[in-house]
Amino acid sequence: MPDLLTIKLRNANGVPVIVVSGELDLASAGTLAAELENSTGPLVVVDLAELSFMDSSGISCLVVAKANMDEVGRTLVLTRPQPRVERAMEVVGLADWLSPWSSDWAPSI
Repeated sequence: MPDLLTIKLRNANGVPVIVVSGELDLASAGTLAAELENSTGPLVVVDLAELSFMDSSGISCLVVAKANMDEVGRTLVLTRPQPRVERAMEVVGLADWLSPWSSDWAPSI
């Protein structure tokens, strides 16, 4: 049985951090998309450290969210992926979207 997607919200020095765990796939991408759409602030971080799997639906969700945020001058940061998720991002040419984000530099954004 697949790991269900869970989303936890944190705040790091005033920056919203969306921590996703489990599997981001066709069945769960809409949940993350809604969370990203409802996020606020100029910078939103998605912590992928607990995400065990991501398929093309998950990647599409992140691509759409990034495009929407870029359009209105907001920044989406994807950080701390597990190797399997990092590899998926590499395969589709989005590895440069991954960042070693730290809340230490958030206030200067």
